Amino acid sequence: VTELRSTPCTEEEGGQFVPTLITFESGGGEDGIDAVALHGGLMATAWGFVLPLGVLSSRFLRHRPGGLWFILHRVLNILGVVLTIIGIIVAFASFGNVFSDGAGQSYQHGVMGLTTMSLGILQALNGILRPHHTPKEDEQKDKKRVVWELFHKCTGYGTIALAYATIYYGAQVAGSKKKDTFMGVFYATFAFAGVVAIAMIGDKFFLYKNDDVDKKDRTTQGLEVSNCSQKDNVDVKDAKA
Repeated sequence: VTELRSTPCTEEEGGQFVPTLITFESGGGEDGIDAVALHGGLMATAWGFVLPLGVLSSRFLRHRPGGLWFILHRVLNILGVVLTIIGIIVAFASFGNVFSDGAGQSYQHGVMGLTTMSLGILQALNGILRPHHTPKEDEQKDKKRVVWELFHKCTGYGTIALAYATIYYGAQVAGSKKKDTFMGVFYATFAFAGVVAIAMIGDKFFLYKNDDVDKKDRTTQGLEVSNCSQKDNVDVKDAKA
């Protein structure tokens, strides 16, 4: 029988968490996972990599056929929310009440984290309840759809920005031994978002460029066929004459 046991995490002077183990006790012995590392890893993965990738796909992959951007956007958002919920459960089970003192970086990180999580879940629900309206080529979007898209995009971008700030504050309270590691992860999230955005923009640029070349080739071939047809018609008329 395996038993999951978590010891509430205390705080060092300056608002930094003392490393605490979530222990797994069984007949074969006892193993542990650092609660701070587990919580930070889940949240950094969700809000530093998975969810920003979902946002970037909706922004830069709409040119791809088959609704690829929407598939990625939906799958990545669901995965990000699931990781977030697990991370919050780990935090409440391991760190005690960080809101009791009403001050300090741990309190700020907790408030920002709960706000970010709430907005993330609301974004997912907002996406499910979106107005379904697909306008035809010459038809304008419904006003409700326009308002919803503006709200959804602005809230999404704002939530991601708040998440970056939350990750930064989390690194400050992760403990002296983990701060450098989490700050490295924090900077890596920006590098990741930048590289992915550049790659997606490049994909869009080269795809459009290739489409333009194909269109020019098709136009040239069409003109050549048309000229050949006209020439053949002239030759036939001359032959009849």
